[in-house]
Amino acid sequence: MVGFGRSRAPRAPPQGKALFALKQFRKAALAYAKGLEVAVKNAEAADAAHARELEAVKKQAETQGSEYLRLLEENATLKRQLEDYELMFGDKKKYS
Repeated sequence: MVGFGRSRAPRAPPQGKALFALKQFRKAALAYAKGLEVAVKNAEAADAAHARELEAVKKQAETQGSEYLRLLEENATLKRQLEDYELMFGDKKKYS
């Protein structure tokens, strides 16, 4: 009965399986760590961009606020000048 039976491939010792599994786990862990590093770098870049944008918005808000107050003051001054003009020359317009 030579040649009719199944031939068996030599089996790897259990230590070989453990080392293979350990190497696979190590590769997976390194890939996961690399992915985390990339994610952290992307998050840090996004955080820096948001910080710059926030500073720009704050500066814009301060500028707009001070400009609005300046325009209110200028408006009040012009109203007072107009009232003064009407007091001084308002009667002359009626008689002209």
